[in-house]
Amino acid sequence: MNFNIGPANDRVKAQWRVVIQFARRYLGTNVFDELKMHILKSAMLYFALVFGAGFVLGTIRVLLVVPRIGTRTAELIETPVMIVVSFFAARWVVRRLAIRTTAGCQSSGCSPTSKGSAHTDSFEVCGKSG
Repeated sequence: MNFNIGPANDRVKAQWRVVIQFARRYLGTNVFDELKMHILKSAMLYFALVFGAGFVLGTIRVLLVVPRIGTRTAELIETPVMIVVSFFAARWVVRRLAIRTTAGCQSSGCSPTSKGSAHTDSFEVCGKSG
């Protein structure tokens, strides 16, 4: 299947090229690659934690809870537990890997908006302005 949606897809690709050029120009060539690796590490860790918890809770649900109270009720009991597990796993991953949040970036004196111009040279990224 080809999901190419034509000119709109080309515009998105062009916008991403501009973002990548901006990041390489002002943040350095290695920073963008390090950022991608940092995102990949945190995503994989989050996936492993939530998948592992789901596997354990799913096994307990199927073997112990379903025979006693039924499938639908057991799933409804497990759902809030998985939501809480997902929340705490995300919070732990952010703290463990020291992921910089937007609020932390703003407290260092930068702003996520442009300084009044639509050009990429006028954006400010965490203390580095163009």
